[in-house]
Amino acid sequence: MQSFLGFSSYYRNHIKNFAHITSSLYKLCSKDVVFEITKERRDAYERIKYELTNAPVLILPDFELPFKLYIDAACSQGLGAALHQRQIVDGEPREGVICYISRKLKDSEARYGATQTECLCLVWALEKLHYYLEGAVFEVYTDCTALKSLLNMNTTNRHMLRWQIAIQEYRGNMTIIYKEGKSHTNADGLSRWPLDNVKSNPAYDPEVAAKIPINFMEIDRRRNFSVSEWAPGSGTLDIQLLQQQYRSPELESQLEEPWLRAYNDKNFFLGDGLLYHREKHTSALTVVDRDHISLILQELHECPYNGHVSEDRTRERVASTAWWPKWEQELSGYINTFERCQKANRKHGKKYGLLKHIEEPKHPVETINMDWVTGLVPGGKETTIPA
Repeated sequence: MQSFLGFSSYYRNHIKNFAHITSSLYKLCSKDVVFEITKERRDAYERIKYELTNAPVLILPDFELPFKLYIDAACSQGLGAALHQRQIVDGEPREGVICYISRKLKDSEARYGATQTECLCLVWALEKLHYYLEGAVFEVYTDCTALKSLLNMNTTNRHMLRWQIAIQEYRGNMTIIYKEGKSHTNADGLSRWPLDNVKSNPAYDPEVAAKIPINFMEIDRRRNFSVSEWAPGSGTLDIQLLQQQYRSPELESQLEEPWLRAYNDKNFFLGDGLLYHREKHTSALTVVDRDHISLILQELHECPYNGHVSEDRTRERVASTAWWPKWEQELSGYINTFERCQKANRKHGKKYGLLKHIEEPKHPVETINMDWVTGLVPGGKETTIPA
């Protein structure tokens, strides 16, 4: 609770009546108070969460202005970063948040020293926020003094050397500034409570990929729930697939084979009026009907806000966002026939034909082109004809 309040207090100037809303939560931090979550405290917690993820705390980026990147690493816990920008709002300068990112440390990373972990956090944040920071002027705020000399550091440590090379493209545009830890609570809070893994991080699949409007609904990636949490409801594909989660022989006879297999494996669930699919040890994903598959593929592969990515990266995005039968085959077919991909991908196979450049003619009938069809089955005197 103290970590959450410290993190949210950093943005208190943007949250109206912050002190009043959080007063019941601050009482939980007292030594003589029993830690009890009442309705009032839960409502206050949810209200602060809402304020932190909506305007005016969150703003849209202005690529004509410099950015501020706050980073912090909690040893053996996680990495956190917040991208800010100072803009003029209602005639006054105001610093707002563009996005928050965080992730847990891997087992090998948890053994890094403090400076190495902070350096890892910087490199990771620059990689995740590359589409914001490439070519932009920005400042990096950290509570690790040693990080200030990273760009020019002489080191024999292979990790530090590799990371030093990785961030050279930002030389001249990036300034690293030291900031005391007690006033660095925004990134500190993110690193102490990281997301479970990198794939659940919104920045892993940029924001359009995390939630896509579909038929006036949102794709909502559900995690860590039990079946009892799902409220009874109804979901539709082309026919009603489930009715309050019980099996229906009549319905089973109407399903096509791919849907029938998932239906028999009890991989479907209903929640909040949406139909979800979940296999063992995976997250629950919104089921997409046939009419919206092209929209999903378009948003996750070619949307300009996502960046035009490879087939493997697009496959990862789809796998963490939505589900429909045989989606991997459809994804491969979509990318293999997508015009921009075909033009951009270089062919490394055998080159057929001996094509030569023909100079542009200066007047009609100056150049005549003729193709020859050879190797025909003899049916007379000729085995070669002009085409």
